[in-house]
Amino acid sequence: MTDISLATLRTRAREHADMVSSSFVGTSELDGFINASGGELWDILITRYEDYCTTPEWSTFTLSGSDYQRSLPSDCVKLRGVEFYDRGEWSALKRYTLEDRDRWRDTQWRWGSDERRYTILGSKLSFVPEDSAAGDYRFRYVQAWTVLSSSTQTVSLPNGWEEYISVDAAIKCKQKEESDTTALEMRKAALLRRIEAAASNRDAGEQEFLTDPNEVWSRGW
Repeated sequence: MTDISLATLRTRAREHADMVSSSFVGTSELDGFINASGGELWDILITRYEDYCTTPEWSTFTLSGSDYQRSLPSDCVKLRGVEFYDRGEWSALKRYTLEDRDRWRDTQWRWGSDERRYTILGSKLSFVPEDSAAGDYRFRYVQAWTVLSSSTQTVSLPNGWEEYISVDAAIKCKQKEESDTTALEMRKAALLRRIEAAASNRDAGEQEFLTDPNEVWSRGW
């Protein structure tokens, strides 16, 4: 992974757009183009292999009393797992649907620790049963693109993928100038194919499975 500063992205975008000595696109506007292009690349990575953008550390919190909801971080795009601390160990929670919410209002449906569930309502994590949601939780999530505003701020990407950002920002510059963007569009398309192919499976040593059925079976016993 290489840290690339906003200053470097500005320079590269101007070079691609042949605007190194031009003030036609100001710094503030160029920063807007760069951040828009960075957000686009982020969406590509999230779609192809979301763990490039997943928080490396767990976020922990405690619900107490009658609390059953927790606000998600402002940079949360989507969750990658929620766990509950129960009898000395962390256990993964399953999600419930709003169509099933009435089940947890009826005590006859409840049994054991498996009754606890979560869902996302707007910008909050919400848990059921609502009247007994107290406890310790943790979660990981996919982070949104961090807007770059300072010249020294950096983004960390592998294998020169930041080139996608500078090329796309250059396209936006050329479009404002109403100049031909064909060559840059072709370069962007080639970069996109390369990134999508490389990002699809980050752990090349392991074949990807949703769940290991043998592991689940062994845990069940």
